[in-house]
Amino acid sequence: MKAIVNMYYNIGVSILPQIVNIVSSFILPVLIINIYGSQINGLTATIKSLVGYISLVGAGIATVTTQSLYGPIARQDAPTVRGMLRAAANMFNRCGYIYIVIVLVVSFVYPFFIKENISYTTTVLLLVVMSISGASEFFVVGRCRSLLYADRKVYVATGIQSLSLIVSLILAVIMLKFETNIVLVQLGISSVYIARALLLALYVRKRYPQYECRKDTKPIMNAVKKRKDAMIHQLSGLIVFGSQSIILSVMVSLEAASIYAVYNIIFSGLYSICSNINVAISPFLGKTLAVGTIEKVKKEFNMMEYLFYILTTVVLTVTILTILSFISLYTKNADINYIYPRYALMFVIIQVFNMYRLPNIAIINVAGHFKETRSRAIIESIICLVASIIFTFFGGMYGVLVGTGIAIGWRCFDMIWYTYKYILAGSFLTSLFRLARALSIIVLFYFVVKNPFLLIDSYFDWMLYVMVILLIVSIVLAIDALLFERKSLNDIMKVVLRK
Repeated sequence: MKAIVNMYYNIGVSILPQIVNIVSSFILPVLIINIYGSQINGLTATIKSLVGYISLVGAGIATVTTQSLYGPIARQDAPTVRGMLRAAANMFNRCGYIYIVIVLVVSFVYPFFIKENISYTTTVLLLVVMSISGASEFFVVGRCRSLLYADRKVYVATGIQSLSLIVSLILAVIMLKFETNIVLVQLGISSVYIARALLLALYVRKRYPQYECRKDTKPIMNAVKKRKDAMIHQLSGLIVFGSQSIILSVMVSLEAASIYAVYNIIFSGLYSICSNINVAISPFLGKTLAVGTIEKVKKEFNMMEYLFYILTTVVLTVTILTILSFISLYTKNADINYIYPRYALMFVIIQVFNMYRLPNIAIINVAGHFKETRSRAIIESIICLVASIIFTFFGGMYGVLVGTGIAIGWRCFDMIWYTYKYILAGSFLTSLFRLARALSIIVLFYFVVKNPFLLIDSYFDWMLYVMVILLIVSIVLAIDALLFERKSLNDIMKVVLRK
């Protein structure tokens, strides 16, 4: 019963920071565009990508630490937990210092690659200020979050994250309304992240005194032995999802990077909600994999996959029919055109594969198959980077999506095959059938339902349209469940209604 309650907490609270983040992502960029212009918006989006790349010096530590802690925490083996946390803390600290050095170097070099007329000082200061949150991840947040995730208390970390996001949003909006310098706005946001780190550390120290590292605690390096393999996966993910703004800003323009950023706000926000649900459920799948039977793992994974089939189909069907309506309202006062129907369609196709593979990512991570799948992650990132550069050279801002789509589509099929071949030892035909149905439903709605985005002139009308589409899609999926997924739906309902 306690495990089920924790799962509900994890799922419920994990969605909250993503909702706040989506709201923040919608509010702040349009304010920045209206006040400072699309060039500054494109610059801040690009800097976020750069900071993400620099953060790779610590990639993999949190992932492998969480995976290593599942067993010791389940057994309540305090000495082992302390040793693993000490090893993780030592590595986080070392990588943190490296991160600071790289940030300073990049801050002084990157401004020379900016074509637009933005001052050198502004670019340098923005890079330094926007990297503060990354430093807090290394020195405090990383190890605390690993412990909470392994103990299935994802809701604590995400709850504190939600609070910090709300405070930073309010602070940023106030500063932007007064047209404060963009550097000071980002500094205010970063100061909130520092407060979040301190609050998280305080909670962990009070809640887990038995796991607090002592002077005589020796690091158990086994906890981070798979770190390099996990780092490759995170590097691949960052290239696949973080290279687009940089490629566009260098090869096309900051305006093109801004257009990409606006569309990406919507799709990354939707993906983040689904991804956080995935993160909230993963610890329970991890515990089953550690102490349960393979049949029980198969059953839980099947329910998880069906859940994400529903999420993918509902979210992206509604999105493809309403996104242009929203963007036309969202950017009505912008200095450049943001309405590109083909761009929206390409984003949706990419996200079908991206969202559907989330359960496969989860089971590969909790099973610790980092080394076994690293070559596949490398191939995905190479395909994405090379194809994106080539297609952007010939196709402009559309090309970067073609390259990304090729990489993510291939990796989705590869992950499905790998999961059933090496972890679940079963047939992947059910997974492929679900993916085919998701694509069919989305495409069917796209061609059958006319999108009246030019007729919608208020957010209220847009919300009404969203509700109508959502209702119709829900009816279609209910029929789909009765035809193809009765057993999976029944298994999920048993878990939901368990007392």
